[in-house]
Amino acid sequence: MRQGGRPRIASPKVHIGLRLAADVVNGIRASGKGYNARVEKVLREALAKGVF
Repeated sequence: MRQGGRPRIASPKVHIGLRLAADVVNGIRASGKGYNARVEKVLREALAKGVF
């Protein structure tokens, strides 16, 4: 029997709980749609630079 839905991807994203200051969250959300992807891009760039 075949299951419906999307095919599984090789490296799925992981859901985490992260608490941030309200002003930070409001600023990120105010930047418009797609803010999750922009936050991920900034974090990737910081990791590449060795900030963390």
